[in-house]
Amino acid sequence: MELSCCIPVRFLCKYFSVSSSSYYQWRKGIEPRRPRVKKTICKAIEEIFQESKETYGSPRVYRELRAKGFSVSENTVAKYMKELGLDARL
Repeated sequence: MELSCCIPVRFLCKYFSVSSSSYYQWRKGIEPRRPRVKKTICKAIEEIFQESKETYGSPRVYRELRAKGFSVSENTVAKYMKELGLDARL
């Protein structure tokens, strides 16, 4: 049911605690920034991990990401590697 024909979008957004800009981005099908950045970083982590022949842990992957210009913390790299199931071989 389309409520925006009867009730202003601003009112609905305020009622549901959603910013109107987020609503319009959702309506246009634009993906939020954070998931896009995470996908990019995870892809880079997988590439670095494969290039290292699965020997790099999160500290080395973190340094490689920083060298490539990514702005990410070592803890975030460790978390993403765990989510991706990437463990360094000893």
